[in-house]
Amino acid sequence: MRAGGPLADDTGSPGLETSTVGPMTEAFDLRSTAFVDDPYPTFAHMRRAAPVWQEPFTGHVYVTRYDDIRQVLLSPDFSSDRADERMSRVPADQGAECLRPLLHDRLMMTDGSRHRAMRREVSTYFTPVRARQYSDLIRETVTTAIAERQGRDTLDLLQLAVEIPSRVILAVLGFPPHDHAALRLWTDS
Repeated sequence: MRAGGPLADDTGSPGLETSTVGPMTEAFDLRSTAFVDDPYPTFAHMRRAAPVWQEPFTGHVYVTRYDDIRQVLLSPDFSSDRADERMSRVPADQGAECLRPLLHDRLMMTDGSRHRAMRREVSTYFTPVRARQYSDLIRETVTTAIAERQGRDTLDLLQLAVEIPSRVILAVLGFPPHDHAALRLWTDS
């Protein structure tokens, strides 16, 4: 979520009280093995020392206290609309401007009444009954993804955690399996 950028300045962001913003110089290594193994001590420290913290490598802002999170989610000063930021990553000569409307129609990139309308629209597809209907597809997708990695020395569970839901969603939407890798690449770019 952003308000004109990751943060307005190093002391606060629109919609948050300055007193809730921790020092941006506080260091948290969210890529460390210790964090990956057990993130909860780091999050507890973040809540105490820097409840609103901007990660220096990505510019992402982490809000770690419930009341602050609620304030951000309910404030019109913050937005989930990241279409412009995503489109800026695509080279201009790729002719990808036609993708902009697709980004604006993504649930995770909309706000307000548009977001609520989209949630209502898709919610019928994500009920427990529907999930049971997809159990064979899900099982087959997991089995295939793991089988494709047979013989490797390591297994990247994070990659599987992203890839498997993506394959299932694309299959449910009717995209043929031979297009899945390209579609994932395009959406990740």
